Amino acid sequence: MYETGLSFSIYLVNSIVGSIYMQKFLREKYQKKLVLSAWAGLYFIIQSLIFYRIDRLGLFHDLMGVLADIAFILFFQMLLYNKDFLKQLFVAVSFVAGKEVIKYIIVVINYGQNWAITKFSVVLLKKITTMKEVELWSCIFAATGGLVLVLLYALLLSVYFSIISRKFVRKDYQFRLFNTSECCNFMYFHHSQNSDCHCRKWNDNYCV
Repeated sequence: MYETGLSFSIYLVNSIVGSIYMQKFLREKYQKKLVLSAWAGLYFIIQSLIFYRIDRLGLFHDLMGVLADIAFILFFQMLLYNKDFLKQLFVAVSFVAGKEVIKYIIVVINYGQNWAITKFSVVLLKKITTMKEVELWSCIFAATGGLVLVLLYALLLSVYFSIISRKFVRKDYQFRLFNTSECCNFMYFHHSQNSDCHCRKWNDNYCV
């Protein structure tokens, strides 16, 4: 029950954060709120019905699961966003890669959390006298530990995608022309102590 609840909570985080991440790069075919809700809902359903069973039964190798995840995301992008295959592929791959990286970080943190809970439980057990108290504290530890992991996962995932979205071209980015001075500084130039900086090729005060 605990593992099931934790898995579905992670799926919900993936769906919500993923819909926001897609919106930062891709143009919606329909109304923004409708697309955000539709993508989050569809992706949550796919994770719950397919990827959850795959993980439980071990049907796919990890690599196959990642490829299937990317394929579903690309399919949803085709349905809900304007066509831009290269950007859609980048968003899908970066999204799945981010999930995998954060997932393994959380696994390591979970081991540390379990160690801390075990140490605390040893001290607490000395003061517990009934089985009801044992069951109560077990539920408290499980619920608290799961909530901490989900919140930490959501935080790390949001930070990771925020960094990616800031570093790479977004949907509203407009490629601009450089003027001659900028061209000299950043593109083809030749400079010496006795000569000015010159663009290799320019037209109407803009580099081409």
